Amino acid sequence: MIVGGATLVGLGTLTPWLRRVGWGKASAVFEDPELQRARLSKEISEEQSQNRLSIKMQESLDAARYFAATLAAQAIFADAQEADPRFNVCQLRFFMYDNRQERLFAVLRPNQPDEGQRGWKLREGVTGMAYATGEFQLAIDTATHDGTYNLDEDRQKRYAHLTEVAAMPVMNAQGGVIGVLSASHDTDNRILATDDWRRTHQAAADALARVVVDLLGWHSDSEQAKLGPRP
Repeated sequence: MIVGGATLVGLGTLTPWLRRVGWGKASAVFEDPELQRARLSKEISEEQSQNRLSIKMQESLDAARYFAATLAAQAIFADAQEADPRFNVCQLRFFMYDNRQERLFAVLRPNQPDEGQRGWKLREGVTGMAYATGEFQLAIDTATHDGTYNLDEDRQKRYAHLTEVAAMPVMNAQGGVIGVLSASHDTDNRILATDDWRRTHQAAADALARVVVDLLGWHSDSEQAKLGPRP
């Protein structure tokens, strides 16, 4: 189970073993995956035997999982921001790669339209660079809005107010990049360049990996490390 504010949501499996994850608002107790699979198999068999399993049921399950994943992601963001008073000014976004459009787009964003997103190409911005290289990226001062990370003129102007931008690759258990967690702020303080933030950023990225793999099933831990677009 995961607690997001006052909302209690059943998540099933977000960790490979039964354990408690101490993430403040996102503190969680998760069921062992083997036990859950056995339980779900029994429930599905019963539904099939009674001819009750339908496409509508699967759609409802997918919608519930996405809703739970959105709550989990927002709770993870909030806990990262609250881990240190300095972090409250940071904006966090989680990006995943769209094979068809060949860009990274922000996902799991409640009440925010997706239509207006330009997305990030591979090696474009710290987000695109983190996804392409599988390594943490950090831009400070003018590097947030000049040509260092291959920003076009429009984006150089758009992000001129930012003082720090960081991007942490989100990886599965095999070290395969499955997304990017980016953070930014426009204050005069050094925040994202600190070891404290790096540890917090990594912890949040690891938590998001479990949301993507164990809850949503959009990627698996059996995928080998592979940088760049997914097949």
